[in-house]
Amino acid sequence: TIGNGGWNNSLVISNGGQVFNSHGVHGDNFMGSSSNSALVTGPGSLWKNSSDLEIGGYGSANTLVISNGGWVTTSYAYIGYNSSDNSVLVTGLGSVWSNSTSIQLYAAGNQLVIRDGGQVISGSSAVALGSGTILVTDPGSIWSNGSYLDFSGFKGSSMVISNGGHVICADGTLSASNNSVRI
Repeated sequence: TIGNGGWNNSLVISNGGQVFNSHGVHGDNFMGSSSNSALVTGPGSLWKNSSDLEIGGYGSANTLVISNGGWVTTSYAYIGYNSSDNSVLVTGLGSVWSNSTSIQLYAAGNQLVIRDGGQVISGSSAVALGSGTILVTDPGSIWSNGSYLDFSGFKGSSMVISNGGHVICADGTLSASNNSVRI
């Protein structure tokens, strides 16, 4: 756990470093834990969670950055499980966030950005409960969902696919109200 009731804590995995654990959380505690960060950067750098990963369990403004060929793997992930304004950035060729089951964005202001050739892989994904944003941009940037991508929030979640970015899914749903996808 990065930031269990605290602020401005950081985890950096770089230069081929590797971390293996079962359950990863940053920004966790009912009292709030904000502005905690994790960076996985460089070829061979790996953060492997055998179960789930929460970016913003109960705190806001927590970040995960995967860059320059870093990898993060997990079974499933939440961005902003019970909190707002958390973000994940996957950027650079060879940078991968791989989830064997699902990614879910909850609450307001949570964000996923895939750019400059970064890749996100998930079995399925849901954007729920309000005003999450997704940006997939630049050639080589891919978000691949094995089964479905579901926008089911009521407060206006959005996704933009631009400048050669790709989103792949077997089934996509825009439901509830005020959700948008722009290509």
